[in-house]
Amino acid sequence: MTDQPQLTITSRQRTLIMVGTIVGMLVAAISQTIVSTVGPSITADLGSFDLYPWVFTATALATVVATPVFGKLSDLHGRRSLYILGVSAFVLGTLVCALSQSMGQLISGRAIQGIGMGAIMPLAMAIVADVIPATERGKWQGIMGAVFGVATVLGPLAGGAINDSLGWRWSFWIMVPLGLAALALIITQLHLPFVGRRAKFDFGGAVTFGAGLGALTLGLTWGGSKYDWSSGAIVGLFVAAFVLLAAFVVIETKASEPLIPMGLFRDRNVSLTSIASLTIGAAMYAGIFYVPLFMQSVAGLSSSSSGVALAPLMLGLIVTSIISGVVIGKTRSYKAIIVAGPIIGAAGLWLLSRLGADASVADTAWRVAILGGGIGLTMQNVMLVAQNTVDLRQTGVVTSLLTLTRTLGGTISVAVLGTVFTSRFAVDMRNASAGLDDGELGALRGADRAKILTDTDSFPAGVQDAIHAAAASSITHLFLIALPFLAICVVATLGIRRDELSDRTAVTVVDDVEIELAGLAPATEAAEPARPH
Repeated sequence: MTDQPQLTITSRQRTLIMVGTIVGMLVAAISQTIVSTVGPSITADLGSFDLYPWVFTATALATVVATPVFGKLSDLHGRRSLYILGVSAFVLGTLVCALSQSMGQLISGRAIQGIGMGAIMPLAMAIVADVIPATERGKWQGIMGAVFGVATVLGPLAGGAINDSLGWRWSFWIMVPLGLAALALIITQLHLPFVGRRAKFDFGGAVTFGAGLGALTLGLTWGGSKYDWSSGAIVGLFVAAFVLLAAFVVIETKASEPLIPMGLFRDRNVSLTSIASLTIGAAMYAGIFYVPLFMQSVAGLSSSSSGVALAPLMLGLIVTSIISGVVIGKTRSYKAIIVAGPIIGAAGLWLLSRLGADASVADTAWRVAILGGGIGLTMQNVMLVAQNTVDLRQTGVVTSLLTLTRTLGGTISVAVLGTVFTSRFAVDMRNASAGLDDGELGALRGADRAKILTDTDSFPAGVQDAIHAAAASSITHLFLIALPFLAICVVATLGIRRDELSDRTAVTVVDDVEIELAGLAPATEAAEPARPH
C-alpha cells in the first residue's frame, strides 16, 4: 500500500479535533430521533397526513445518496471543508424545518438535513482514523458508538418533552443554536493538515449509484405499506435499482477515480466487514423499531416514556463498545471480540423471542441489554478492521461504505420485519379476539393498528388482554425472523483475516512539550503544499 505523506499536529490539537468531531456527530445523531415523538403534533398543525412518512423517507434517501459522495470527496480534498459543509447543511435544513408552513417545506428541510448527515456520520469516523492509529482507535470509536447510543435514547425523550411544553417546532429550533455552536467549534478547532489530489470526480458513478440506491430504498420503504410487494410500482423500483447499480459497477471499472473502487472488494476483509456491517445494522434496527413497540403494547410502558425503552439496548451497546475498544487497544487482537458480538446478539434476540404476554419492563430490559451488548462488540470494530485494511487515501471511501451498508441493513430489516408483522398481527389479533363479546369487539372495530398497539389502556380489560397476547406473539416472532441476519454476521466475521493493527495515521501527532523544548512549530509541509483541513 502507498502511504500518504505524513503531516504533523500536536497532541493538544488532536484532542481539540476529536472534541469538535464528536460534538458535530452528537448534534446530528440527536436530530435523527428527536422528531420521532412529535409526528401527531406535526400532522395536526400542517395536515397532509399522507405525506408524513416522507418526513423520514426524505432524510433516509438524502443520507444514503450523500454518504459515498462525501466519503470520496473527502479522500480527494480533505475532511475539514466537507465536514463544515455537512454541519452547515444540517443547520440550514433544521432552520427550514423550524420555519415550515407546509408538509412539503418540512420534507425539504428534512432532505437537506439528510445531506448533512450523509457527510457528518462517515466523516466523523474518517477523521478519527486520520489522527488516531488503529492500535488506539478502538476506544475512540467506542466513544463514538456511545455518542450514537446516547443520542438514540435522548432524542425521543427530548422531543416529547419539548413538544409537550413548547410545541413541535422547538424540537427543531433548539437544534439550531446547538448546530451553530458545533459549527463554530469545528471551524476554530478542526485543523487537519492535508495533501490534496487532483482528480476528475466520478459524476457518472455518483449519479447511477445515488439513483440506484434511491430506487432500492424507496422500494424497501414503500413495499408492503404504501404498495403491495407485487405491485407495478415496487417491482419497477427494484428493476430500476438493479439496472442502475449494474451500470454503476460497469462505470466504476472504467473510471480513473471511481466513487467506490471495485478493487476494494478483492480484499476479503473489506467484503466481509461490509457484510458484517449490513447484518449487524439489520439486527440493531430490529431492536430500535420493535423493542419500544413491545414495551408499550405488552409490558405496559407508557407512550410518553417510549424513549426509555431503548435505554437498555443502548446501555449494552455503549458499555461493550468502549470496553472492547480498550481491550483491542491493549491486546491488538480483535477477531474473537468481533465474532463474539453476533453470537451474543443472537442470544439476546432468542431470549426476547421467549417473552410472553405477561412480560414486564424489567424482564424485557435485561434481554434487550444482551442484544445491545452483542451489537456493541461488532458494530464499531468492523469499521476499525476495514480502515486498517486499506490505503490511507481510501479511508473516507471505506468508512462511508461501511456506514452505508449499516444503514441499508437497517432499511432491509425494517422492510422485511414490517411486512411480516403486518400480516402476522392481523392473524394473531383475530385469534386472540375469538372469545370477546360483542361489546368488546365493538371497541376494537374501526380502531387503527397504531392506536391498538400504543394506546392499549384505552380499551376494556378483555380487549387489553387480547392485544397483549397478539402483540407478544407477533413481535417475538419478529425477533426470531431477525436471527438469520446475525447468523450471516457470524459467518462473515469468522472469515475476517487477522491483520496486525497498524500504527499508520494520515497525520503524525507530536507531543506539545517536545515542540516547546525544540522551539519548533508543527510541520505542515509534505511532498506537496498541505492545506489546513
